[in-house]
Amino acid sequence: MDTTTKPVRAGFALLIVTASLSAAGGCSSRFSARTDYLALGFNRDSFRGKVIAVVPSGTATDVGAYQEELAGIVQGIKEAGARARVIDEPAPIEAAAAGAVVTASSATTQPRLMGLAVAPRRLGRGTGAAYALVVRFTDAAVYRAYARPDDRGGAGRAAAAERTSGRRVGVELELVRLADGEPQWATHGTGEAWRTRTAAAPGAMPAAANVDDDIGGGNLDLYPDPPGAAALSRRLVRRLLAHVPFPVEVLPS
Repeated sequence: MDTTTKPVRAGFALLIVTASLSAAGGCSSRFSARTDYLALGFNRDSFRGKVIAVVPSGTATDVGAYQEELAGIVQGIKEAGARARVIDEPAPIEAAAAGAVVTASSATTQPRLMGLAVAPRRLGRGTGAAYALVVRFTDAAVYRAYARPDDRGGAGRAAAAERTSGRRVGVELELVRLADGEPQWATHGTGEAWRTRTAAAPGAMPAAANVDDDIGGGNLDLYPDPPGAAALSRRLVRRLLAHVPFPVEVLPS
């Protein structure tokens, strides 16, 4: 099993969305999302048509390991109507300790998940962006699972077994308005998708006892390909954005 995992940090949650399970295109999935902060008056139209500077959080090595996941985040933001531009220079994980600019109001009344390590106005001038989206990946894993059949089959032949390949992505997002450095939206969530294939191992060997024995026996090619990282990240962004409200339309009485 190939797994890359980073620690998840809990945050204050204003909204908790229960995980959902779905199946589409031969791929099952589930997602969870939490909105940690939403500024008063902020809605989906606030960033529609605006340029958002996407700022990865972490070291260059961390960011390099998440290229496909980051591409999915950018695609999801674009689908929401914004124009996204990735900033090559990653933001430190502990931005406040690296000289982050924190306004008085945000320091006392608003949660600071990550923040910016540069002055927001300077970042805005340098990129032409109205907002910065700080992105921190908390999980990125590919895994495989094996379900041993109850019946090993007759005449010493292996019965069909279920083999699963899956992927997990976890992310924290913080959207900062660059005109004044005020956070507008903070959220985090996870997405998981997997594919399952039922097939017997070739030859007359009995079914393997576990996933390690099965792969060690040369059956890796019997496992389906895991879902793509970019597609999973894009779908996760959709779930996170689904709880940002649309503007209220006041109709004449």
